[in-house]
Amino acid sequence: MASNPDPRPGRWLLPLVVLGMVLFTYVFVRQLPAADVDVDPLTNATSATTSITSTSTPTDGTGTTGVTTPVDPVAQSYLDSLGALGTQLTGYQTEMATINAAWDVDPKEIDFATAEGRFIALSEQIAEWAATAEALAAPPGYEEVHNRIVTAATVITEESLNVIDGFRGPGSDPRLAAVTQFDQGVAAFVSALEAGRALAGISG
Repeated sequence: MASNPDPRPGRWLLPLVVLGMVLFTYVFVRQLPAADVDVDPLTNATSATTSITSTSTPTDGTGTTGVTTPVDPVAQSYLDSLGALGTQLTGYQTEMATINAAWDVDPKEIDFATAEGRFIALSEQIAEWAATAEALAAPPGYEEVHNRIVTAATVITEESLNVIDGFRGPGSDPRLAAVTQFDQGVAAFVSALEAGRALAGISG
C-alpha cells in the first residue's frame, strides 16, 4: 500500500479561508467613499466623516427650488394706495348704478331732485378721488402704469359729469351712454392696477 505523504490534508483549509476573508475585506474597504477628516482645534484630535451628496426636492417641478422675491417697499406702498383707491371706486360705481336703476325703473323709485343731488354729490367725490390718484408718486418702472391710472381717472371724472348733463337733458340716451363710458373707465383703472401688481410679481 502506498503511504500518504500528508496524513492531515485538512490542515490547509483554515489558512485558505482566512486568506479569502482578508482579500474580500480589502476589496470592500477600497470601494467605500473617501472620508473627510476634521481636526478639533482644542484637542488636536481627528474625526472622520463620510462625504454624502444631498439633493433638494424642487418645489415648482422645474428642477429649482421656488424662491419668493420681496416687493420693493416703495412699490408696495404705491400699489397699496392704488388698491385703496380701487375699493373706493367700486363704491362709486355701485352708487352710479343704483341711482340710474332707481330712475329708470317704472314706476320710478326716486324723484328728479333727489337723483340729481346724488349725481352731483357723486361727481364731487369722484373729482377728489381722481386728484388723489393723479397725485400719487409712481416708483421707477411704474410710469406706464401710472399714466394708465391717470387716463382712467380722467375718463371716470368726465363721464360722471356727462351723466349729470344727460340726466338734465331730454331723453335717456346721452345719460346711459355716459354711464357706459364711466364703467369702461372703471374697467381701465382696474386693468392698470392689475398690471402694476403683475409688474411687482403679486398674484391675485
